[in-house]
Amino acid sequence: MKRKVLALAGVALVVVAAVGVAWGLWMASSVIHTSLQVSSPTAVKITNAVTDDDGVVFTLYWDPNDTGPDPAALGPKAVRYGKDIANCQASVNNPKDTEGHLVILRAYGGSYCTSWWQLANSSVDQPWTLAEVTVALTPFKNCPTLTSVDIDGDGAMDVEGCLAEMEQYNPVVMALLGVTWTPSDVHWALVSLHVLDTATPGKTHSFDVSFNGPAQVRP
Repeated sequence: MKRKVLALAGVALVVVAAVGVAWGLWMASSVIHTSLQVSSPTAVKITNAVTDDDGVVFTLYWDPNDTGPDPAALGPKAVRYGKDIANCQASVNNPKDTEGHLVILRAYGGSYCTSWWQLANSSVDQPWTLAEVTVALTPFKNCPTLTSVDIDGDGAMDVEGCLAEMEQYNPVVMALLGVTWTPSDVHWALVSLHVLDTATPGKTHSFDVSFNGPAQVRP
């Protein structure tokens, strides 16, 4: 199937100036879900999760600079700030592998976290289409289109971000939404977040990220 390749160039150049002035530190805690049609036997599992700010290089195609300094852009192979303040950790909640956790520690206006979630269609006979990904109930779009979210409802936007699909040994960024996975397919979903300067400092933000299949059509 022919896939649309997305350009992240317009996103990767976004770097917040004067990053050493004042750090409004906060924490974000996110629960990652896969959501299925109630009547569908399809089983989409989260089988692995990594980020570009967990201090461990996963692949040279995604996070070759994940050795300390904070990412300074969205997406793979992000340039780095000269500061090492924030930390971003992703994990899978086994054995309930339809749920994962993303924790951003010591975040500040201008910090970034890109996470990759390995999703597997473990069904033996049912395809599955990723129709929607929501962050704090807000639908996100394929990169490079950014969507902003007010997580705490105070009228100010807290984070912005976008979605993509990537292969583990390939730096190419592809469209994620609308992709149909055949049985036994495994895909890596990228969720890239940028903490905005308008985020209220000193708060703990909790929100859900959900990978959703098509809405069930009832007769």
